[in-house]
Amino acid sequence: MTVIDNIIGKIEAFNEENNLQHGNAETYFEEEQGILTTIEGTNHTTLTVAFSMDDIEEIERNDTFLNVLERNYKTRINDFDVDESFTMMWSHEFGEHNGFTPRIFINILEDDAEHFDNIQYS
Repeated sequence: MTVIDNIIGKIEAFNEENNLQHGNAETYFEEEQGILTTIEGTNHTTLTVAFSMDDIEEIERNDTFLNVLERNYKTRINDFDVDESFTMMWSHEFGEHNGFTPRIFINILEDDAEHFDNIQYS
């Protein structure tokens, strides 16, 4: 098993333990970008977290998997903005297709933001 495979396995186990996998979650390696993991809230909001090659080397060299994971997840989660996501995604057609009113969709995004904020890192 390679270092990258080992890290991917740990990320997937962490995501499973924290209920971040609901059908659209995935973790994979790309030569140019490093490891990418898409985490998913209970209402299917997805965020992609990147682990650069520098992150991978730091994990391998210093055995700091949880520290790097927490840093990268918190950075991405802190960048998640419910209002911005709503504005980017919402349209009348989107609402009709998914059976959402604007208020329901905002509640969904807020619930998933809370889910992401409550991840347990230890």
